[in-house]
Amino acid sequence: MSNPIISELMQLERTDARRMEIQGYTYIPRGGWSSDALRNAYKKRWRELNAALPKQSEDTEASGEPRTASVAKVRSKPKVKKAKSGKLTTDDLSEVGVGAAFHATHSAELVAVQEWKCWASFQPASGLWTSTTAKQVTALLADWFKDGLFEKAKQNEKLAREARRFRNMTACRNAQDYAFGKAQVSSDIFDADPDVLLTADGALDLRRAELRAARADDFFTRAAGAGYEAGYTDPLWDEVLSALPAGVADYLQIVIGNALTGHTLNKSMVFFFSGDGSNGKSTLTDVLKKMLGSYADRVDSSLLLNAGDGNLFGKAKLKALRAAFIEELPKANWLDALIIKELAETSEMTAAKKFQDEETFDFTATVFVNTNYLPQVSENDRGTWRRLAPVPMPCTFVDAEEYAAAADPEAMGLRKKNPALANAAKNPSVLKAALVWAVEGARKWYEAGMVEPPMPAAMEAAKREWRGGQDKIELWWSERVVADPNSYCLIGDLHDTYEDEMAEIGRAPEKVRKFTEMLQAHPLFKGAGAEYVRRQRAPKNLLRSAHIPDNSARKTWEAERTVRPSTGMLNFVSGVRFRTEADDLADESVSIPDNAAALVD
Repeated sequence: MSNPIISELMQLERTDARRMEIQGYTYIPRGGWSSDALRNAYKKRWRELNAALPKQSEDTEASGEPRTASVAKVRSKPKVKKAKSGKLTTDDLSEVGVGAAFHATHSAELVAVQEWKCWASFQPASGLWTSTTAKQVTALLADWFKDGLFEKAKQNEKLAREARRFRNMTACRNAQDYAFGKAQVSSDIFDADPDVLLTADGALDLRRAELRAARADDFFTRAAGAGYEAGYTDPLWDEVLSALPAGVADYLQIVIGNALTGHTLNKSMVFFFSGDGSNGKSTLTDVLKKMLGSYADRVDSSLLLNAGDGNLFGKAKLKALRAAFIEELPKANWLDALIIKELAETSEMTAAKKFQDEETFDFTATVFVNTNYLPQVSENDRGTWRRLAPVPMPCTFVDAEEYAAAADPEAMGLRKKNPALANAAKNPSVLKAALVWAVEGARKWYEAGMVEPPMPAAMEAAKREWRGGQDKIELWWSERVVADPNSYCLIGDLHDTYEDEMAEIGRAPEKVRKFTEMLQAHPLFKGAGAEYVRRQRAPKNLLRSAHIPDNSARKTWEAERTVRPSTGMLNFVSGVRFRTEADDLADESVSIPDNAAALVD
């Protein structure tokens, strides 16, 4: 059979397959046969193909179904067999086919992350998944194709022609685009196991403190900054912990142990390491952050000061973190109670990195703040304060000369400074000891039913002192009024002085009604035996303590304040009076201790 006849017959099979199938042996092309040779070739081919078909049953023949099969229909079967047998076809060498094969081959170590809008690849050496650019994946695809499919395709000239297209980067990019669509996953798959931590020595099961090799299906994107060796200790790490008051180190061990996990504390809080400089808090938090590696990060202090959508980008750093460290809050700023509540108790958070989609993720980070000054808090309610945990650092580390010169350094809270601790965060031994210490804390937390112990006494005392300085009524009372059973003050006068005091410290005052409610509920009011009286005449057995308004700071548009009259029906508080200079002088008087001479140099 000549080549022109074969080509013409194949053309008919492509363009008129349906009529061939119906008419079978009697098939005649539209317009008739162009030659006897073509007709004979068709009939010969038809007989060869149909001779291979199994004989149909009488029922099938009786049904009227044709026993024959068209040339085109029968010819399609070998293609299916080739695909199943693993042999290449031209479809396998299309951009879609190559992209699908590339995805199938690399799906275990290469995924496309929807929210990141890029690829992520598994690095066996570190056990981490890292973001990978489209250019890198295209280059990987080109090399993979050259070493694999292209070598197979070279055995057939027709397939080789198709395969050569992928020596051009355009075809490779298109195949990479198709694979990107097939490999889509959510970023939620990463770092999703809260009980496993990637360390320098492998994946650590925190529930049992057992190490194993990291796997691709762990989907780690973060790793601790130290290796793990059960029972490991270092005296330098013990010295770092000695800066904490009694009981605080044991409590903090469980808090940090919980921070290793992806679980939150049963009573979630924000922890504030506080105290003057040279007290060891920076050394402690630097070691903890370095030990936690990429599970921890520093975040901007504005995160605690401003709630709302303005923090959308700042919050994005918190995804998958197990600890967040904030260095030094501005002294004049206030903590935003709303963001404190969100950071301490929210289970989900929405944020976005620049040029990426918004993500809603599980929030698992414990927040630690380093500060010389405990900040002001925007709210004084119980709900806010139960989320705040000050960690006092009362010691001061000084040079050996200063320590030796002190009369009683221990009583003064002085400790000798150890120069070796200056680089504690860079010491692998200290970091390993810190990790082992924290893993032990995690074990204790799991054993206790995933519940942390009560806050130690030193931290409770620090919180009481901190909160006492935040109480608006207490601040105002200590500056403006004193208890006096023989006096009374008009509620309007009291509120005027409250407004003045709040203006001085930069806080917003409440209206008269709310101020009166706060005053009546306050322990200082109750302890003074004071009483709020509504709509009664001035008591004759009490002296009025009047407030003389200061109009020196009055704005031009504000009405001038005058002394309120004490006639008619009044609202007043009995049992208090306004503070005088004599009261201030009495408070400033101090007694001289018996050992005063010993304290003088």
